Amino acid sequence: RGYGHEDFSSSLSGLNVPEERSRYFGHRIGSQQGAVVTVSATGREAEAEEILTANGGDIGADTTGYDYSTPVANAEQQRIQLLGEVLRVQKERISRGEVRIRKEIVTEQQTIQVPVTREELVIERIPVSGTAAVAGEIGQDAEIRIPLTEERATLDKHTVVREEVAVGKRAVENVQEVGGAVRHEELNVEDTTTGTTTGTTTDKSRF
Repeated sequence: RGYGHEDFSSSLSGLNVPEERSRYFGHRIGSQQGAVVTVSATGREAEAEEILTANGGDIGADTTGYDYSTPVANAEQQRIQLLGEVLRVQKERISRGEVRIRKEIVTEQQTIQVPVTREELVIERIPVSGTAAVAGEIGQDAEIRIPLTEERATLDKHTVVREEVAVGKRAVENVQEVGGAVRHEELNVEDTTTGTTTGTTTDKSRF
């Protein structure tokens, strides 16, 4: 605590690091840009620099065009997070109930008119003359029988397909509104040195 980038530069100078590089590394560390790795490689400095460079290290080889105007982080700086709640929507599928579909037998009376025929006896008397030939004797063939028929309607039943019904499900989409109370934190600065309160705000530009 209280150890600034200028103190770090002085420490590097004490390790025989050139002044310009010490200033460069001190500013980079003060700006929270990376970490410093020191290597003791007396007599093999060039080899050590080559290894560091090959692994993405910054050895401060070219500090001529470096911009030192970048603000240096304050060692005393602390951060406070302003938290807030947000609504997060989740969906779950629940049962709305069920629909039962079944067949029922309905009995109804139907009447069908069917044409039918029947036979009736027809007797026709034919006059004859006295010269007609006689067939047989008196009393012979005294009775004849003529069968009479008729049609009678009867019923029979068989099953046929009257209709087909397709049953299925489909998804219908609509919009449902859900809401709830959410909380968030705002910054309230009370300066005890002046006895004033600056109020609450979420505007970062004011602080």
